[in-house]
Amino acid sequence: MDWDELTMAEKASLIKTYVKNGIYTLDKMRKHYSSLHTPSSRPYSDGGPIKPPYEQWYKTVPEDRNDTTEYNLRRAYDLASMKQLEEWRKARAEELAAGKKHLNSVYRNPQTGEYEFMKSKNHPTIQYELDWYNSNDPEAVKFRQNYSLDTTGNYYKYVQLNR
Repeated sequence: MDWDELTMAEKASLIKTYVKNGIYTLDKMRKHYSSLHTPSSRPYSDGGPIKPPYEQWYKTVPEDRNDTTEYNLRRAYDLASMKQLEEWRKARAEELAAGKKHLNSVYRNPQTGEYEFMKSKNHPTIQYELDWYNSNDPEAVKFRQNYSLDTTGNYYKYVQLNR
């Protein structure tokens, strides 16, 4: 799709992404976008630094994993690498069933330093994350010295303790 065919919302999302990645002129944004979206190119499957708008990417997610009622895929998209998102999106059902190529349960927000849960409080496997956090695993013990579990929002998060 050509830059001029994008909706204003799609352009706004792209502009925000470009600015986050240090590209500030509209001309450079158009040229980069065009270079990625010519028929001979691979738009973002190589895990490059520029993510397409979430809505555009979400349309390519297979039906067997596009239910977002118990997993905050939109937030995972913001925090995960494009490489990881694409590996998950392209994974065969058998790989996912075998525990391979999953997205994380928790991602660190680089702006706040908090670790945000992607799984809802009702997700069937959220307890595995909570069990680890409360365990005697040396890494969990060390983690608890720096982070507390905040259960007040729609999704849990690990919040850095004030020191």
